[in-house]
Amino acid sequence: MEQTAKVTKEKTVETPQVQQNKPRKRFIGLKLLFWLFFLCCFSVGFIVVGIFVAREVLPKAHDWLVDHEFISGSTARNPIFDSNSNSNTKTESLSIPEVVKATSPSVVSIAVVSKNRLQEDGTKDADTIGTGFIVDSKGLIVTNQHVVRDTKAEYQVVTQDNKTYKPKNILRDEVNDIALIIIDATDLPALKIGDAERLDVGETVIAIGTPLGEFPGSVTVGIISGLGRSVTTGDGFWEAQKEYEGVLQTDAAINPGNSGGPLLNLYGEVIGVNFATTGGADNISFALPITVVTQKISEYRTYNKFRSPYLGVTYRMVTPQEAEFYAVPAGALVRGIAENSPAKSSGLHVGDIITKINDKKVSGSLATLLGKVSVGDQITVTVYRSDIKGTSETLTMKVTLVDRPAGE
Repeated sequence: MEQTAKVTKEKTVETPQVQQNKPRKRFIGLKLLFWLFFLCCFSVGFIVVGIFVAREVLPKAHDWLVDHEFISGSTARNPIFDSNSNSNTKTESLSIPEVVKATSPSVVSIAVVSKNRLQEDGTKDADTIGTGFIVDSKGLIVTNQHVVRDTKAEYQVVTQDNKTYKPKNILRDEVNDIALIIIDATDLPALKIGDAERLDVGETVIAIGTPLGEFPGSVTVGIISGLGRSVTTGDGFWEAQKEYEGVLQTDAAINPGNSGGPLLNLYGEVIGVNFATTGGADNISFALPITVVTQKISEYRTYNKFRSPYLGVTYRMVTPQEAEFYAVPAGALVRGIAENSPAKSSGLHVGDIITKINDKKVSGSLATLLGKVSVGDQITVTVYRSDIKGTSETLTMKVTLVDRPAGE
């Protein structure tokens, strides 16, 4: 009996120990899984935060330190961390020869055909008058409007390999001095479009063109000398003056014949269109920012034409000297109003002087100011009005612009 009791007692002691170990092992396994899950989440979060810091925080911090002169350097974009860069854009800047080699095939010469001169083979001779560059492989070329201003002339596009194309169509934007030439071609080498909003003064730029109409593919190098310049072209006597705002200034040599050519950065991207230089001064030239071009290209691709904000008035500018003599404000003297135009429906009268558009004084050209807004925009027009009795008043009108009708 004692032996039996002893065996029974040993069994009753061993059985509870087995039952207690199973829950403990399960608890340890769950705890291990929890910590593995936590470490995975922490690692993923750390990587995400690291990418965010590298892309967003560090470049901005660097730019802030440069802007406040704590360190030296440039705030120009770092393409490695640029979320807007695409796979076709180089992540490192190129040397000047590399940029020239990569982009020169995209630069073309613009020539006008001389109808009175024949070559030996009987074909008409052509004189090179400007430059352009390819922005679409299917035959879309950018140049200046003043290069192709003559709507009755016969133009040619000459590529780097001396192939000649006759334009199918030319779209002209006189206000912004931009023109698009459409030719029948495929597989053309197109330039990459850069970002003119992220340029720095002192940044190296390259101009390629056909100076004097004789030396195609000529290259000049300089820097961005200034941003956001206001430039007035024309002498005001023989040629109407035009005012351009937000223009890039460069010391890269821009000569007659360079007009319409590309201004390039060291990534091989076009950031401006060369259009003007100064007389009587050296190393002061100007380029239209590429932003203006991309807006017009978008218009063309959407509407198959350029859209032009239309007010519906003919006018003559009242100069400050005339304004002082006649005791009236300077501005645009309305000489005619088109029927069914925004000007007509808004209550503008012949004889009114438009002094402001959206609180901006009308000084150089009313057309220039209207060219800065878009079709469908509602603008505020400030008008000076007087009568034969000598009484005068200043009126403010809200006018919604429409697209310029065909033939206007």
